[in-house]
Amino acid sequence: GHSLVFYYLDQTDNSQSFNVGEFEDYDEIDEEDADLEWTGISYLGEFEIESVGEFEIELHVAEVSGDETVYEFDDPVAGSSEVVEIEQNRVDGSAQSYLISWTPVVLDDWSFILGSATGSGDSNPDNKRDDSFRQTGLQGDSESFGEFYQPELSNLVVDLIGVEWKISEGVELALLRYEYEQDELADEMRDLSIEIDPSGSSRDLGSETDLVVTIEARDGLEIILTAAEFDAGSAYDGFSDETSNFIKFELAYEF
Repeated sequence: GHSLVFYYLDQTDNSQSFNVGEFEDYDEIDEEDADLEWTGISYLGEFEIESVGEFEIELHVAEVSGDETVYEFDDPVAGSSEVVEIEQNRVDGSAQSYLISWTPVVLDDWSFILGSATGSGDSNPDNKRDDSFRQTGLQGDSESFGEFYQPELSNLVVDLIGVEWKISEGVELALLRYEYEQDELADEMRDLSIEIDPSGSSRDLGSETDLVVTIEARDGLEIILTAAEFDAGSAYDGFSDETSNFIKFELAYEF
């Protein structure tokens, strides 16, 4: 019921380099060339207290370091964009998270969830050092911090509270609430489903509520229905308090 995982990942980016004044096809633009190393440790554990219930715990700590070259491109003309600025940084970021799920003895069909994750931000963008964490890109959807907002864990603090209910055999409902804020004030984020950039005058990015229904229809076949609502925070200025909605239907079959 317990596992300890250590990992190391080395990434060498062999993408094309550019010089100021060169042009690149707009559809082929790669704004970042980074050679990075990730190291991390994760603990996953399950244990039971007879009079209290069952607990599942996840603890994660990670660091990223290396060098990156960031290219700024001008607006496209006739399908091409000009390189107008090149910035080289030393990368040194960190992240940590925890997740606790409690299934009480007296309510063994219910689980209560509490969690938080923090990816460091960069407090000084002009010192040739980028302290922002970034994910490896290998995680896919397995580390989604909200089905709709789907943020990359970079310059981000996420707090989670939720509940899961096993309605019957093979049917489960989850209600999850996420609160988002920046670790450091910034007027852009690395990767979000929301295309509008924050203003840089507030850390409050907003909140999301997810309702997820999972149905095991038959052996190997799973149906997942997700409804989500995102409420923009004051970091989005004129869009503050506006609401966006999201619905997703998935079929998964294992054989």
